[in-house]
Amino acid sequence: MAAHHQISAQPNNATTFACVTACAAILEASMSTLQEGQLLLERIREMGVHADVQNRHATTAACYGIEHLLELLQDRRRHLEELWLQRRIRLEQCLQLLLLDQEVGKVSAALGCYVSVSLSVCLSFIGLRYRPSLKARHCLHTTHCHALPLSDAEP
Repeated sequence: MAAHHQISAQPNNATTFACVTACAAILEASMSTLQEGQLLLERIREMGVHADVQNRHATTAACYGIEHLLELLQDRRRHLEELWLQRRIRLEQCLQLLLLDQEVGKVSAALGCYVSVSLSVCLSFIGLRYRPSLKARHCLHTTHCHALPLSDAEP
């Protein structure tokens, strides 16, 4: 039978809060950077309208470069958001598996106790309870289950 580890299924609220806060802060900062980039792009375009031909080409090239960087930032932001969503889903699945494992452990322990009590009843009926070595081994096994004595009349 597999050993069940005692791991708390309760999430650490401080850690969870810190992760959610960090995620929100990063997404907010990237959105702010995108907005500032758009404002910068608009100002450079306005300046290019009033510039001479040589500077107009430079501002157009700068605008293309800034647009490219903003697109890369947006793509990375979307990718980061997808990764966090996938990890959150995986974490929730792991939590559900952990809770299920704990329930299986409880049910297994309860069934083990019922089997142990049933075994003690069977042993008492067939007369094996009077053999000291078998009774001692059986008692060691059932002690952790808080089993009742085999019968009211102990030898």
